Amino acid sequence: MNIHNNGERIAFTYQVEASFPFVKGILYYTSLSVAEGEEAVSTRFVHALPASEVKVEEGEDATRQKEALIPLEQVFREEGVFYQVLEPFTGTLLLKRMAAGNTSLAEATYIAFQLSKHLLRLSEENQFTVVHPQNIFLFPEGEIRFLYGGTIGCMPSGYDGLLPERLLTEAEQRAGSVDMKALATLYYRMITKKQPTSDEDLILQLRMACSEIPWDLGEWVERCLDPKRVEDRPGLKESAALLEHMFINEVGQGWVPQWDVLSSEEDHPECNDEGEQVSVEEPTMQSESSDRSEGEQTRKESVSERLPLLLPKMNKDKSRRLLVWGLTLPVVVVVMIGIFMMLSPPDADGPQEIELNPTAAKQAYESAVEAYKKGKVEQAIQFGESAFKHDPSQEKIALYLANLYGEERRYHDGVEVLSRVKSDFSLESAKVDYLLAHLMYYENRLEEGKKSVEQAIKLDEKKPEYYHLLSKISYSMDDPKQAITAIEQAIKLHDSRPLYYYESAVYHLATKDMKVARQHIDKALELDSYNKKYWLTKGNIDLKDLELVKEDKELSEQAKKDQSKKLAKKALASFKEAVKLDSLDPSPRFHLSVAYAHLGDLKKAEAEAKNAMLRGAEVSIYSYQYAVILEKRKKKKDAATFYELSDSLSKDYDEPQVDLSPSSTWAKHTAR
Repeated sequence: MNIHNNGERIAFTYQVEASFPFVKGILYYTSLSVAEGEEAVSTRFVHALPASEVKVEEGEDATRQKEALIPLEQVFREEGVFYQVLEPFTGTLLLKRMAAGNTSLAEATYIAFQLSKHLLRLSEENQFTVVHPQNIFLFPEGEIRFLYGGTIGCMPSGYDGLLPERLLTEAEQRAGSVDMKALATLYYRMITKKQPTSDEDLILQLRMACSEIPWDLGEWVERCLDPKRVEDRPGLKESAALLEHMFINEVGQGWVPQWDVLSSEEDHPECNDEGEQVSVEEPTMQSESSDRSEGEQTRKESVSERLPLLLPKMNKDKSRRLLVWGLTLPVVVVVMIGIFMMLSPPDADGPQEIELNPTAAKQAYESAVEAYKKGKVEQAIQFGESAFKHDPSQEKIALYLANLYGEERRYHDGVEVLSRVKSDFSLESAKVDYLLAHLMYYENRLEEGKKSVEQAIKLDEKKPEYYHLLSKISYSMDDPKQAITAIEQAIKLHDSRPLYYYESAVYHLATKDMKVARQHIDKALELDSYNKKYWLTKGNIDLKDLELVKEDKELSEQAKKDQSKKLAKKALASFKEAVKLDSLDPSPRFHLSVAYAHLGDLKKAEAEAKNAMLRGAEVSIYSYQYAVILEKRKKKKDAATFYELSDSLSKDYDEPQVDLSPSSTWAKHTAR
């Protein structure tokens, strides 16, 4: 195929400014002129393929999937070459976004989820694309599209040269979707910044690169790429469903990345794969802005619509204090007073004579929102404090500031802000009482928190999250019956949230109501079968029932033996499901050991106890379980060693049991 040099024209119209090696063929960046000598009025990307490889007639682009693929402006042939002219667009090439080196977990998961949806659309319409960062463009407001693709059989559609060779063998191509292998490879590259190899532990590499990555995602990558798990390869529909589930639960359904677009005035050169610089005009292939800090975290929801949501971060006040104490004593006093006045929350000792300034409050609040969007949480807090100082009567500002305090684990400061709003301005607000109860819950002020959430329910009895919080506080106060009453009301108001059924199962387990506990954990798993904690709870319900069977004096010894064996097998099956979801987590391994011990298979119980201990060496209960099994297997000397190890890790251990307390993550609770 003839390749045009810079300055040459395609079809007397498109002047080549730069050319890029592409997944298939050549991609030209061109300026569009009306006639020879006229000034360029706009730019276009033009894709070229050998015409002999294409079975598409000129103008035949009506069947091109418009949601997944960038639309075409024109299709034509010239001198044995098939050209596709793309409509004007401004976007970021994913390859260059990845080259910036700071693709976040949320962003990578979002990209994989959106691409899986596009692949489903293409599959349904008998169309194809090539999953490769060179063929994916990112647009403002989170839109993603492929550049190259079309009807299957009309253009080249293979992955030769684009995937590791081990994934291109005939056997590997038969084992599941090649697109899924390419998508998993892309996801692995976005997280680890390198290509996967066949001789490495894929999940371990992902966890080393990003410790926060959910095990379910690591497991999906391994299933797609590990040649040892050929029979376990996921298909397109299964992968799309899992990625959707992980995106919604780990990132948030309303979250979209904001990919910046460089203007032509910024004069940032682009580089092709050879490193050659090319000038870029509209349409721009964007590079990510270089002034982002490495620690910037992505947001789960639009802060203009909801309270800010963020996992707790470590406070940086310590390093700031070290710097201050390096100054002379008089300066120390002045600076510390200034820092105290700036960072301490508004006084909550009673009404104060202040002059309200709603305009300044509005400006400071908007600045807080913008700072939060950029990941500058401490700056957002300072602006929020300023907004509250100018107008503490505004509920929106108080809630925003209190929630920011909550994210930074400054729960007491958040309580002070909301308490002042309630006392100084006699404010009656369910939202204020609910958030106040949350903050008190995290401060372990359970009695006060319970009163606050009960007040929120009086003001608005239609919010399931209010009853959910009441259930958690009641359970923490050792009142599982009231926790059950509250969570049942939450389920009535929102009967499709698996978390509510899971926590209801925990509460019923605490009251030994095994029938309802089983019903509710089964419902939780029906709604969300990818949560390993749900599977662990299901297994532990069976183990608890097993204990009750052994204590039942009305049953014969043979009946106890038969029922115990049946329940242990059921528990074992549930724990194996948890292991499938997270093969490296020690907790499912520990539970497997317990189940095997109940079944009398001490050899497997020992192996799983050892697996748990090796994966969670700092947890005393794992060493204790291992010692118990060793002792039962008459390995008394080894058992004594691990009893001693367990004792050194913690003096407070008992018979192996699972922590079934409900989840308590600040960001997750405030998200609902």
